[in-house]
Amino acid sequence: MAQNSKNQDAKIHCPHFGSCGGCSEPTQLGLGPKKKQILQTLLCEKLGQSQADLGQVDFFQVGPFHFRERMEISLDQGEIGFYAHSSLGLGKAIYPIDQCPLLVSSLEQFFNWLCRLSWPTFSNRVSLRLRTIDINGSPNSPKIKMGLWIDCSHKDLSMLLQQQKFLKTIIDHGVVLEVGQRHYGIELEPSSDKNICLRRSPELSPWNWSYFPQKGTTYLIGYPIYGTIASFTQTGGAANQAMVQIVMEHCQQILAPLGLLKQPILELFCGHGTFTFLLSSLFLQCLAVEYSSHAERAIQLSQQWLKNKREITLPIQYLSMDLLAHAETKLPESFKNLAVYFVDPPRSGLGHSLRLIEQGQPKALIYVSCNLESFMRDAQHLQTLGLKLKRATVIDQFPYTDHFEIISTWTQS
Repeated sequence: MAQNSKNQDAKIHCPHFGSCGGCSEPTQLGLGPKKKQILQTLLCEKLGQSQADLGQVDFFQVGPFHFRERMEISLDQGEIGFYAHSSLGLGKAIYPIDQCPLLVSSLEQFFNWLCRLSWPTFSNRVSLRLRTIDINGSPNSPKIKMGLWIDCSHKDLSMLLQQQKFLKTIIDHGVVLEVGQRHYGIELEPSSDKNICLRRSPELSPWNWSYFPQKGTTYLIGYPIYGTIASFTQTGGAANQAMVQIVMEHCQQILAPLGLLKQPILELFCGHGTFTFLLSSLFLQCLAVEYSSHAERAIQLSQQWLKNKREITLPIQYLSMDLLAHAETKLPESFKNLAVYFVDPPRSGLGHSLRLIEQGQPKALIYVSCNLESFMRDAQHLQTLGLKLKRATVIDQFPYTDHFEIISTWTQS
């Protein structure tokens, strides 16, 4: 996929830029290529290779404006915002904002409404996660759903439950609400006064869209990813679509000529299925592994949606296993001896799951990483297992910052 160069010099127009710490660079000019160069240089250094010997390194930018459907922000002493920009010398002080040009319109409107509320006083700084999703998935007939997770201490949770009028204001606005560090759900108690109380486990609902190609084509079919508001997802459907397209490119360019698309694939850290359906459509079967009480149910709900709405059934087998728990983790026989692995670990990297890769000795591996440091550490280990980097793509879904994600493909040398 050619890099989206027309957006490389897109200058951010935001009244808060330079004061809000959410963005650090006023323009993308040079920043995207700089991220690509950082990755290329570190790979050469860590893998002991020249740029000529290194596999292909390229870059793709998501956005740069109005693409985020998820937002994390802080609330402190009644003010909602990001940390103040480092140039202000205010440390961890909150710089209040009421708009952000990176947000889709529905999320920016929801955020602006929340900023106008009279918030109760919490004893500690509180984190807020906001989401919106068009559950119809259609710009012609959108149906917007809003979600808010208030991540607060147990002490503040008790205080918050006493603020019945405040909570009802949010719920009456049509917002799905989760609260507390254990992600409790909120519901109206079925009593005469309809007090608001806790539901121990939030319901799994669609909060993101991902994609896979229609059989025999490159046309992408969308499906909802189920989870809680607090569940991890990418920044939105635009980011998922870009990453799916990059993985498809890697597979067609590198794995198809080796005949590996006719094999089953083992997906470690499948999460709630962002890539699972893509992999099951490209390969003979996807064997998905995750350790989460919600993950298997989320994938089942997506499967059910596709069956009911699109009459599509994809070959997916799920296994619950804690991949980071201990070095003696072993796969069952049906999940062993697979030629291709796909891994999308947390920020800490592959950890003990490297043992599974060492035991399985796959012919090829696709690695999605959100942390440069752990990726470099794992890349060195993969090289010792005989895997050679064929292509690495920088995915920039955090424009105007120095953060980026990486999709890389490795094959046995």
